[in-house]
Amino acid sequence: MRKARTALARLRSPRSGPSRPRSLATNAAVDHHFSKVAETPSTAVQLPLPLATKNLLRASSDLARRSVTNPDLWITSAQAAVDDLCKPRKPVVAFYGDAHSGARDIVTALLEDPLSDDQERRNALTGRHDGDTHSAKPLLISYDDQIERTDTSLKLRAPWLRSNFSVLEVPVGEHGVSGPLPALFTADHVILVTDNVRFLSQPHFASVVKAFSHHPSAQLLLNRLVTSSTTVHEDEAELGRQLTQLLYPEKAQSMGDGPPTIQVGTVSSTDALDALDIFRSTQSSPLPSAARAVSLDIYQRKSLNSALTSLSSRIATALQPPGQSSLASDAYYTQSATAAFLVSRILNACRISLSRAQSELSQTQNLIESLRTKALQDRFDLEAAFIGLDSSGKGTVVTRSVGDGELPVVTEEMTRCESEARRVVQDRLSWWALLGGRVDDVGNIMRDQVVDDYGKELENKVVFLAGRLSSSQRDLSSLSTQLVTFPPSSPFHSPILTNTVAQQQQLEQQVVSRTSSTDLPLYTNDLLRPIHARREQLLTQLIPQLHSRAQSLMLQLYITTVASAGSAWAGWISGGIEWMTGDVAFGLGALGVVAGARWSVGRWEKAQRQFWKGWHRVGQGLSRDMKVSLDSTFDGALAKTPRIACDGLQELVDARAKGVVDVRLEHDALQDKLRKLPVR
Repeated sequence: MRKARTALARLRSPRSGPSRPRSLATNAAVDHHFSKVAETPSTAVQLPLPLATKNLLRASSDLARRSVTNPDLWITSAQAAVDDLCKPRKPVVAFYGDAHSGARDIVTALLEDPLSDDQERRNALTGRHDGDTHSAKPLLISYDDQIERTDTSLKLRAPWLRSNFSVLEVPVGEHGVSGPLPALFTADHVILVTDNVRFLSQPHFASVVKAFSHHPSAQLLLNRLVTSSTTVHEDEAELGRQLTQLLYPEKAQSMGDGPPTIQVGTVSSTDALDALDIFRSTQSSPLPSAARAVSLDIYQRKSLNSALTSLSSRIATALQPPGQSSLASDAYYTQSATAAFLVSRILNACRISLSRAQSELSQTQNLIESLRTKALQDRFDLEAAFIGLDSSGKGTVVTRSVGDGELPVVTEEMTRCESEARRVVQDRLSWWALLGGRVDDVGNIMRDQVVDDYGKELENKVVFLAGRLSSSQRDLSSLSTQLVTFPPSSPFHSPILTNTVAQQQQLEQQVVSRTSSTDLPLYTNDLLRPIHARREQLLTQLIPQLHSRAQSLMLQLYITTVASAGSAWAGWISGGIEWMTGDVAFGLGALGVVAGARWSVGRWEKAQRQFWKGWHRVGQGLSRDMKVSLDSTFDGALAKTPRIACDGLQELVDARAKGVVDVRLEHDALQDKLRKLPVR
């Protein structure tokens, strides 16, 4: 029987230097490849707890570096946590509170040894904050047989420290929440101390409470410094109410005095210090047995009221790891739990940044759509006011194209101009008027009519439209500049896009300054050019043709009349025709003249019909030209700059959205790994 062959995978050491996360698509492809190669299902390798936690710290800090606006706090804290996981240490209990909260007195009462007569040790403990040199820095107090004081640490003998605890006193700094957070993140058990007067109203205290509301081992400690009319339970209820309102502002009314997410405890540093003083005075001075009994009774009562014993028990219970963990994990369990909380805070900061980035994307996308809608709406309003809209909806900015029908405003103007021109032709250029000697005035009369009347009302409307168009162009240009203007810290800040929009605006101004008159609104000449071109077509083509045709017909009439009369006269004079008498010759001559006149009238009417057909063609051409002119002018004045701004910013938005999706996927993957960490 053949032995089973085991495939070995060669592991490569990672390259030196910081590594970037691999693409999710690449990871998926590699996983799919190895899933085909493996012949037997493999079990996931369980990394040691410190190593798994370190990997999460490094990955989360790298994610924060790429997603959080100010990641220095998280990067520094994560690196400190990684260094902290290199070797096991004693659990650290942090006390946070200002000088008025009594946090220092609580630490003094916990570390005091009433049975010891070592005055040097007691002076080192009670005078640890004397002077101003050490007050602004966290102070780590640990156990040692010899007293040693440095800038940030104090070592001394204390029964409470002998039970494998170290104390970290974190003062309230002057820089808000960012000051104490790095130090508090290194603590395994965080105690936030307040008093029964201010509760959560200390400066920046509520923000710190909110930041550590999900710490695996934290409690909010109420120090009853002042004896008031309220009981302990009433003070705890008030603190719980404020805590609930802080952590769940939208549910504060409905939740009432529901339990907060962190533990709430009560102590009395005043009673604790009084009890210690009474005990020391009882031991140092000889008292009668009755007086000693009274003193000890007061000591016990104040010691019980101080609740320091309960506080010590809660700390010990909170820092005790599960009994089913391995020995290797037990040594790092508390440190790993603390580091896991830091990872959760880093991921929470990334999640907030992702939410903020998504909100910025939505807002920027709305700005883009608003400008596009504004440009379309302005164009529609201007076109609707100028060209008019028929009942079928033709001419709208959405459905109209260059070949769609005619512009109602041009059609109406051409109808009016034709009516006026026909009236002039009928009144001043009838056939009989031509016979009266006006044949040479046909061109001048029609030229004057076209120059004075053709498209004049349309020109007035165009000038008014150009004024509104210029105003809309300035508004859209200003809105385009505003759209692409972002502060340097914004992900949408692009000097290239801003410069491109500015160059387009300068180009528009240069083109307008070359093509527009100083006494007319911008874009007037562009919109008037079709009217001028079609008017020039009438003046240089149709009217000269009509004038030439009138002169030709009149000349032909003269020739026909002379020829008819001459032929009849010649026939009568020659006598070659027997029946050609004088009356007959006169009748034949008159008949020839009448026939020639009738033929000329018909030809003149035909010439007029051809002229009006050409007139209609020119009007239709003007309608088409106006459409092209409107489209090109509107595109240049209203659409081009907003389009450049919107399209350029849309590219930035799309790139940003892709980056947000990638970061969110990485965040979700790290969040899933954090949930699977044994300390969670």
